[in-house]
Amino acid sequence: RVLIKTFHAFGAWLLRRNGHLLGLSSGFAIYDDEDSVSLLKSIYGDEKKKDLSLYASRIARAKDYCLSPDDDLSRITVSRDFRAVYEAYEKKLDSIGNVDFGDLILKPLRLLRSNPELRSRLSSRFSVILVDEYQDSNVAQYELLKALSGEHTYICVVGDEDQSIYRFRGAEVRNIVSFPECF
Repeated sequence: RVLIKTFHAFGAWLLRRNGHLLGLSSGFAIYDDEDSVSLLKSIYGDEKKKDLSLYASRIARAKDYCLSPDDDLSRITVSRDFRAVYEAYEKKLDSIGNVDFGDLILKPLRLLRSNPELRSRLSSRFSVILVDEYQDSNVAQYELLKALSGEHTYICVVGDEDQSIYRFRGAEVRNIVSFPECF
C-alpha cells in the first residue's frame, strides 16, 4: 500500500478517484502553461499571446500561494485587471471541466477541507508521509500536506534550506525552516 508520487501526481491521483465530489469528471485533462495561455486567448481573443502569457504566469503563481480570485492578490501583482482575468480564467476552465497544474494541488486541498470523511480515510491510509526536497515546496503544497496529515500521522521531510532553488516558482523556504513548529 505504498504510494510514491510528486505532489502534483498525488493531486491528479486523488482527483481522478474523488473529483466527482467537486463536480469534476475523472477524465479531465491537465493544462500546461501553453494550454493556459490558449484558454486565456479563447476569452481575450484580441490580446497578444505575450500579454496573456504574463497573466497565465501570474495565475500559476497565485495558485502556488494558495490564492483564489477572491483573495488579496497584491502579493502577485498590483495590476487592477488581474482579478477579473483570473476569475474569467477559472470560470472557463471549470466550465470545460479541466484543470491546470495549480489545480492539482488546490482542488485536492479543497476536497480534503470540505469532506471530513475523505480526509479521515486518507490520513489513516497515509499514516507515514515522506517528502523529499521539502525546501522547494510552495505554500499550496504545504497546506495540502497539513490537510493530509492526521493526529497520528508521522511526517518526515528531507531538504536543505541552503539549497532552495525554486523561489521563482513559488517555493517557500519557510516551509522547512518552520517545520518543527507546524508539525
